[in-house]
Amino acid sequence: MLTSRTLICIAYLTMACFAAANTTSEDAALPPGVQPTWDISAAYREATATRERVCINGLLRWQPAQTDSESAAGVPHADWGYFKVPGCWPGITDYMQKDSQTVYAHPSWRNLALRDVAAAWYEREITIPSSWAGRRISLCLEYLNSYAAIYVDGDQAGEARFPGAEVDLTAFCQPGRTHRLSLLVVAMPLKGVMLSYTDTASAREVKGTVARRGLCGDVYLIGMPAGPRIADARVATSIRRQEISIDLALEGLEAQSEYAVGVRILDKDRPVKEFTGRPFRAGDVREGRITCADKWMPDKLWDLHTPQNTYDAEVSLLDVQGHALDTHWPIRFGFREMWIEGRDFYLNGTRIFLSAVPLDNAQVGAASATYEATRESLERLKSFGINFVYTHNYGCQPGSHLSFAEILHAADDTGMLVSFSQPHFSHYDWQAPDADRNNGYARHAEFYVRVAQNHPSVVMYSMSHNATGYSEDMNPDMIDGLQDARDNWALRNVKLATRAEAIVRTLDPSRIVYHHASGNLGSMHAINFYPNFVPVQEMSDWFEHWATQGVKPVFLCEYGAPFTWDWAMYRGWYEGKREFGSAAVPWEFCLAEWNAQFFGDRAFAISEMEKRNLRWEAQQFRAGRLWHRWDYPHQLGSTDFPEREPVFDLYLTDNWRAFRTWGVSAISPWEHHILFKLRPGVERNRREEFEVDWRSLQRPGFSPDYREQRYERMDLAYERADWVPTGAGNAILRNNQPLLACIAGKAGSFTSKDHNFTAGQTVEKQLIVVNNSREPVRCTCSWRVGLPEPVLGNEEVAVETGQQANVPIRFVIPTSAKPGSYEMIAKAAFSNGQSQEDTFTIHVVPRLALVRDKAKVALFDPAGETAQLLEEMGLSCEHVDASVDLRSYEILILGKAALTMDPGAPGPDIGQVRDGLKVVVFEQTPEVLEKRFGFRVVKYGLRNVFPRVPDHPVLAGLEVENLRDWRGKATIIPPRLKYERSAKFNGAPAVTWCGLTVTRAWRCGNRGNVASVLIEKPACGDFLPIVDGGFSLQYSPLLEYREGKGMVLFCQMDVTGRTETEPAARILVANLLRYVGDWKPAATRKAFYAGAPAGREHLEAAGFSLHTYEGGEIPTDSVLILGPDSPGAPGSAHKDAIGAFLASGGRVLAVGLSQEDADAVLPVRVTMGQAEHINAFFDPATMDSPLAGIGPADVHSRDPRTLALVSEDAEPVGDGVLAAIPGGSVVLCQLAPWQFEYRSNFGLKRTFRRTSFLVTRLLANLGVQAPTPLLGRFSRPVDGAEPGRWLQGLYLDEPQEWDDPYRFFRW
Repeated sequence: MLTSRTLICIAYLTMACFAAANTTSEDAALPPGVQPTWDISAAYREATATRERVCINGLLRWQPAQTDSESAAGVPHADWGYFKVPGCWPGITDYMQKDSQTVYAHPSWRNLALRDVAAAWYEREITIPSSWAGRRISLCLEYLNSYAAIYVDGDQAGEARFPGAEVDLTAFCQPGRTHRLSLLVVAMPLKGVMLSYTDTASAREVKGTVARRGLCGDVYLIGMPAGPRIADARVATSIRRQEISIDLALEGLEAQSEYAVGVRILDKDRPVKEFTGRPFRAGDVREGRITCADKWMPDKLWDLHTPQNTYDAEVSLLDVQGHALDTHWPIRFGFREMWIEGRDFYLNGTRIFLSAVPLDNAQVGAASATYEATRESLERLKSFGINFVYTHNYGCQPGSHLSFAEILHAADDTGMLVSFSQPHFSHYDWQAPDADRNNGYARHAEFYVRVAQNHPSVVMYSMSHNATGYSEDMNPDMIDGLQDARDNWALRNVKLATRAEAIVRTLDPSRIVYHHASGNLGSMHAINFYPNFVPVQEMSDWFEHWATQGVKPVFLCEYGAPFTWDWAMYRGWYEGKREFGSAAVPWEFCLAEWNAQFFGDRAFAISEMEKRNLRWEAQQFRAGRLWHRWDYPHQLGSTDFPEREPVFDLYLTDNWRAFRTWGVSAISPWEHHILFKLRPGVERNRREEFEVDWRSLQRPGFSPDYREQRYERMDLAYERADWVPTGAGNAILRNNQPLLACIAGKAGSFTSKDHNFTAGQTVEKQLIVVNNSREPVRCTCSWRVGLPEPVLGNEEVAVETGQQANVPIRFVIPTSAKPGSYEMIAKAAFSNGQSQEDTFTIHVVPRLALVRDKAKVALFDPAGETAQLLEEMGLSCEHVDASVDLRSYEILILGKAALTMDPGAPGPDIGQVRDGLKVVVFEQTPEVLEKRFGFRVVKYGLRNVFPRVPDHPVLAGLEVENLRDWRGKATIIPPRLKYERSAKFNGAPAVTWCGLTVTRAWRCGNRGNVASVLIEKPACGDFLPIVDGGFSLQYSPLLEYREGKGMVLFCQMDVTGRTETEPAARILVANLLRYVGDWKPAATRKAFYAGAPAGREHLEAAGFSLHTYEGGEIPTDSVLILGPDSPGAPGSAHKDAIGAFLASGGRVLAVGLSQEDADAVLPVRVTMGQAEHINAFFDPATMDSPLAGIGPADVHSRDPRTLALVSEDAEPVGDGVLAAIPGGSVVLCQLAPWQFEYRSNFGLKRTFRRTSFLVTRLLANLGVQAPTPLLGRFSRPVDGAEPGRWLQGLYLDEPQEWDDPYRFFRW
């Protein structure tokens, strides 16, 4: 077996051979006037009475090493370049890691690719101070990636291994003399490091990546006593015990001697405390350590607002006479204590809530890891309310970070709390009986403890990252510190994680330890919280169970609701395989479609950035390629999409206020890179040269040479003034500061957003004042409501640190108030000079007029809830059962949940609709809607919907603002999701949708619901959506279906059985009943078709009965459908016949005609232009328009293509993708659904579905009916043997898992 010495010789010989072939007479070129400074007298020194250390950082000789030779030689003597210590070798960069230090290369290896360097030599001269005679002389490598062989004057003196080491050089160095210090540093992965203890040669063969290579921390020469000495000292302070303790590691003790520990505490060189521990002998020392403690409670505590309150401890090892045998380096510390009590964190005796982000400075590079750069980063983070950071090197493996020395010093000085990462248990072998002591974990954990131990900023250790969580750890009813539901994988990992935790706690019992993304484990419930598009209201209510039942803190250690990736349709699974954010899959970017759920039609006025992404994505789909999220021209995670900002603002404003009011312990806005964006005009990645003090490099800390490539995030790059807040950033700036004052809902329901009232009603709100600053405050609250008789109020409250105050606001809307909007303004003036303002809009709606209908109305309402509602509204009905003969009735009302899935419970036969019966169907269960009626439905609580036909009589007196955030809770579905944990999806919650198993996020109540069960708009039949909502506005909870001479009006709006009366809901019901009573059927028309066979096949599949038009006279009561691409389509010879047909009252629907086609067949001039079509934005059409019920979503093309768009001579809609001749006799639609063949290109499917509805709706508006099986399904229960009714008669495509937009995946 090769020894380490042999290995080093091999390395050198290969390098020597390489040099012999390439050596020139040139030297490595340094900047003008620069020479390496190795004079020890000019170096940073720190000394006590018994010891001294000298920093030997600086510009060292450096050259790559090669190790593929079988011969041996000594340390190199030629071909040296230069590189600074500390620093990682350049060449490896990625989205985060950036080079900032220069290698001054020797000509012989100038062209070597530095990213491929796995080993390198360092060298410099060192002079040992004469005063060190008789001392133990050692070399300290503070942080090493990953292995080093140390040579003195060419002789191997020792080895050092990751993560850091102190090597005894006493036998190789002579005080007063100068020596040549050489190091061969090898970048080994962790497995290689562990193997190097027994087989260095084999360790070099271990494959793996070490991103940050070399001497990545400070290097010191140390002279200390050769006899009894202090190897390490940890200061711990306790507020609760009013105590200070010193835990020491001791070396060189003599068995029979007696010792003591002496401690002196200084405040700016002024002694404030002294004590001496009890005498002890070597036999009293346990595991090489001993602790002494004394009572002390200083007035000056270290805290977020008082980081200047630090002390220095002088700790000495004393002999029996009290003489100092060794005095440790001065230990800078702060007196503070952080602990957990119940659900809360406490710092220095007062409650504190943590706002956290990951800290990346040690990973980005030397330019970011300096004290100055880190302090600037932390100050920027504090500017938007961050008070806690956790180091982002989740694994603590070789190369995962640079030294933390300056970073933690900066955190101490800025008052930033830190959780310091510990090694990950999964990287170590735990099989051996003595694994806990000897598998390397304890050794590495101890290193990280020693790095952090005396920094007051470090209050926690984080570990086990992403390895012990479970599917249910986000379930709102299981976040309480009492429950968990781990699978076998997580249970196995928990056993190892808790073993690792025990090691860390033994090393440092004074700090909190938590497991990142672990769910309920150990000290807290920590969650990677990615719920996708859970409704805003439910997100605000998510932690009610925890706040009332929880027994330990909850830490949302990665929080993204929503997450930037959520705007795509990929949800973690593709073709049966689970992947995460780095997957190559058809991501399907759906920005407009998701935004439409929040903003309606205006979401389809899309940006050029979105268009560019859609063009690029369509190319990938056409080519059959898969892609990564970062492959888009505008990456999913970027700040390139201003249209996303209002969504982030909406969530972060509502949810942050709710979380803080619930008292959520800790939250991490994970994607804090989206909170700020660069202002226009910033020169990105410009090279910035740093001024280097070349004569003073022998001091602790990094010395970067330049900054060029940046990790572009507000806390890490450019000047503060170069960053401007996004919508998300403004929400965080407003709602994440230590002090918060905001308007909230009434007592007992503070997350409610009740805003619809009638004159004379009482409004109840409250002003919530939260104090997460570190000092008590007083707050003067005042408010004004701009009613006809203004409401004014004020109150002063005192709020202690970590507490909140609730100020009730109650007033009556005067009877003189007219329907409209009235603004409430609240102001809060704090005693520290800060002030805040919040607003809330009250909407006064018309008073309800009772329904007086003379029609004969039947009511089928087994549950009785609808009967009660109708009675309150003045409508008298005749109660009937399922066997009723409806021929004598004008109207049938099906009450809430009237139909069931019971095969023995038929419903009324409503075939009479074809002869003029009118039916109102109030809220039915999702099972009935899907399995009995055959609709595609989704159970998703919409808190807002949008008028699709704004002048529809059902919406009379209601504005769009009245169709959101209704009072009380809806009751058609349970407040919690009924689901199974799916083995197919690794235990994720899953439901059945259209016969398919799909994942679904948990539900958290029905507060504020406007519509709980949504019907996807059918592509078959005459369905007019009166309102719509949800993803891509593809759902309608208020849908009018016409067949024959009658109609069925489906009302899935949550109007019945609400826990509180909602005025807008009552108005809607009254309007609906009046409308149905007054409704009369419109004339119907036959359909003639001329065009390609594909168009005929499509329309017939949609239920239309088509006559073929081959020329000649057309019956007046008809619609002529002209399609493209048919050699047999009528030409100019038939133009006169079509003109006569139109003149006599006929109608034409032209689908996808070119200019040539239009000129040939249309008797009216229509001018078109060839242009790209992606989207069109237009206002909703009125009820009498041929475009009624159609919106921008229906013409949104996910396959951008050039079309003949109407520009003149007709009334173009949007970009001309739709148009109508004045009077509506000719309607042009330039999108033909049958031209979107999704079976061979899945990227076309959403466009196919929407354009199918579009064309069907246009024909229905023109009077062409398409019967469906729907009417027969009312009376006929589901036969268990029949295929799913959603497959027949209402839609033109078979549903697939990917079609469900509300699938869930926790990133």
